[in-house]
Formats: sequence, structure tokens, C-alpha cells
Amino acid sequence: MKIQWDSKYSVHVSELDHQHQHLIELVEKIEKMSQTANFKDTINQILDELMEYVMIHFHTEEDYLKSAGYEQLEAHQELHKDLAKDVNDRINEFMSRETTALDLVNLHNFLIHWVNTHILEEDQQYVDALKEMHDV
Repeated sequence: MKIQWDSKYSVHVSELDHQHQHLIELVEKIEKMSQTANFKDTINQILDELMEYVMIHFHTEEDYLKSAGYEQLEAHQELHKDLAKDVNDRINEFMSRETTALDLVNLHNFLIHWVNTHILEEDQQYVDALKEMHDV
């Protein structure tokens, strides 16, 4: 399974769309790594980068929502906290043991599901609130 940026992911705020694109690129780096024999040499660096970038993205997104006076901000922040924990737990579990290419494929599929759920379901709920604040 693969994921690539498509207009269906857009939340119509350039900075957030760029961050979503970068998240998708990081997830796809993981898929590419699963096809290499020496993925263990570089995968931890990519996973660290992904975990760090998720936190940066969530912070940026929450700042936009706060500025827009988004009524569901607290619920979205809780969702972010839960999502970050899920991703961190899954990645930490992966990094803490001897892994195979199949483990990496399974992690990649989990991350695709996570990105799709986050952007296509949860994030689309705030699009109208941000439209009032930004030129779309």
C-alpha cells in the first residue's frame, strides 16, 4: 500500500497542507526503506524525524485553530495527544526489538491508516473554521 499527496488531503491552508505533504513523504520513505536490505541502518533516523515532525505539525495546527477560535479546539488537542501517543508507542515498540522488513511494512500500513484518518476525517472538520480566517 502506498500514499501520496492529493488535493483531497487539502485543508486549504498552505502551511498546514505543506506539513501534511511532508508527513506523507516521511511515511513513504518508510515504505521505500522496507524494500532495501540495509533498512536497519537508517530506519531509526527516519522514525525519529517522523515522531518529531508529528509534534511540530500538531503544535502548528493547534495554533491555527486557536487563532480561528475553533470551538472544538480542546477536543482536537486531546485527539492529537492520543494520536501522538499511538504513533510514538508503535514506533518505540518497533525500534525496541529486532525487526524484519515485514515489521516495517506493517508499521508503514499503520502510518498510512493514521495519516488518512487524521487528515481525511479529523482535520477536514476544521476546514470551514479556517476558511473564515484565511484566503482559500
